[in-house]
Amino acid sequence: MTDTTKEDRGLTETTNNGKARADSLTPKSAPGETPTEDQLPADGPPKESPSAATEEPDHPKGDEIRRQVEYYFSDENLPTDGHLLDLCGGSANIPVSIRHISGFKKMRQYKPFTLVVAALKKSAFLDVTEDKKVKRKIPFRGKTILEELSDSDSDYEDVVKTQLKEARADYKVGKAAEALKPKRETNAVMTKGMLKATGFEEYWTDAPVTPAEFAEEENMYDRDVPFTQRIQIAIQRYKQKRKFHQEYLNAFNSLMKFGGVEAGQKQFTGRMDAEYLEDKDAADIALMLATHFVNGDKDDETMWAVDFTGVVKGYFSSYQQPLEWSDQRLAIHAKVIRNFYNYILHHNVCPEYYGDVMEARNICDQALQEIPRVRQALEQCPGDFNRACSRLFGGREHELSGQNYSIDSWYMPGSEPLSEPHARIVFTVGLSAYKQEHQLPGTTGKTLVNHLSCVRTQRDVGLEVIGVELASEEVLSLYQQFNSSAAAGRKLQLKPLGKLDCRSWQQPDFAEPDLPPSIMNQKHESKLYEFYLEDEILKHCFPGMKIVADVRTLSNGTRYLDSVRDMFCSFYTLLENELEMGRPPWRAPVWYNQEQIAQMEGESTGELSD
Repeated sequence: MTDTTKEDRGLTETTNNGKARADSLTPKSAPGETPTEDQLPADGPPKESPSAATEEPDHPKGDEIRRQVEYYFSDENLPTDGHLLDLCGGSANIPVSIRHISGFKKMRQYKPFTLVVAALKKSAFLDVTEDKKVKRKIPFRGKTILEELSDSDSDYEDVVKTQLKEARADYKVGKAAEALKPKRETNAVMTKGMLKATGFEEYWTDAPVTPAEFAEEENMYDRDVPFTQRIQIAIQRYKQKRKFHQEYLNAFNSLMKFGGVEAGQKQFTGRMDAEYLEDKDAADIALMLATHFVNGDKDDETMWAVDFTGVVKGYFSSYQQPLEWSDQRLAIHAKVIRNFYNYILHHNVCPEYYGDVMEARNICDQALQEIPRVRQALEQCPGDFNRACSRLFGGREHELSGQNYSIDSWYMPGSEPLSEPHARIVFTVGLSAYKQEHQLPGTTGKTLVNHLSCVRTQRDVGLEVIGVELASEEVLSLYQQFNSSAAAGRKLQLKPLGKLDCRSWQQPDFAEPDLPPSIMNQKHESKLYEFYLEDEILKHCFPGMKIVADVRTLSNGTRYLDSVRDMFCSFYTLLENELEMGRPPWRAPVWYNQEQIAQMEGESTGELSD
């Protein structure tokens, strides 16, 4: 027999039980017998109800509908039906929407809905409420799987599975049971290959070098072998040991190109037979399969120098503009570089540069610490105090104040110019906090601005941070008093000021100097600068940070940052490698003889002859 036949048999038995229970509630005489007096109502024989003539018609398949819904609420099904238990609450006997039950798979065939409701109203086992909901006439009193779960410490899913197996040994569990199974998390972007180890995991370590590998690499990476050949072999063998996802491959190729290593097609694209490889060692095979090449011109020590640390410094501080990177992208680039240098150290590729490689690894860690701080400081500079000075005494903020920001599409919220009253308050409170107003006797906070003026402007000044001084307790107390006073009642909350100590720094560039060597070789004394900045900016600053800004000086000696053009890490390095990044790979020149030149000139003028 099929599962459907067995279910129908169970439904029939349940229906009979339900009718027997309903019959016991209303005494009836046996068929064909005359009711006795005790079976008749006190007021005599029953009379025909006036509404009998208007009784709702039954569904053509009313018996099937009642039998199916009565089974749902029966003592056999309800204790193990988790979905229906949630709806009716078990012994709470909460009415369940008939429209919801009509959506069950076996109930969808019965139409229309009004006749389904009418059919259920004739059930001796169920009650239909006025809002078209159904419940049992007698609430369920047994124990359900949910109540058994509360009495045990077992897992809900295990309990449900056990109950379903016991109650429905041969019943095919449908979608409701599938919902109880934990679904496996999937990612449409991931593939099986992407889940394999890549060699870039956080705690990844290369396997120890075996004696055979040591002997092989000792010849491969011998100091008598040119460095350019050794590093080219190491790059190819390193790539064979790693699985590069696209972001990691982009980071690796970018570093290689910046370091003077070109990428291209490998020498052999087809399959190499065993006879050809018979007399080739591991170094020869690596060179044949290489896709990164070091051109022969790199052997010229007068033009190129091996500098692992310098390349990493320039890569992270200048060329790639890492300030525009996300933290995730920055971490990937640092991880790839550190991982490659670990491989070089592990396989002793260039022992003469051991210290240089170690220092380059440290720069990766330093970049992860400094670059996010530089990015935050650059976004917040020059700060409210310096903007107030620029607004009052001339500068970029003063020029922007005359523009209509309501129609500027590039306007960014939070960067709108300060109003003059706002700027006066910020400037006056800032100088008062550091007693600067006492340098001008006879002035007050209101007249201080009128006695000052800008006496000097310097463009593109290079600065190196040598000290960071956050606001003292006295300064913090002064700002707290002002922010809580009536003067700040217009929601004007000033930010405490600290000090940034800098010295002059010469920003490197590729411009050819036009000064005589006698002047170029002179040592220039460092100038000291002191600026006022908000604490929220100073917490991102650190000694060694490089700044390029326009600096203005007031008549009382106070300097302010009119605009900050750029910021760099403490290890900022400018390399000529940047000039090579946009150029195509170098190719050997092709020389033509006179006959070939004449032929090409004839083609260009159309004067060819047979």
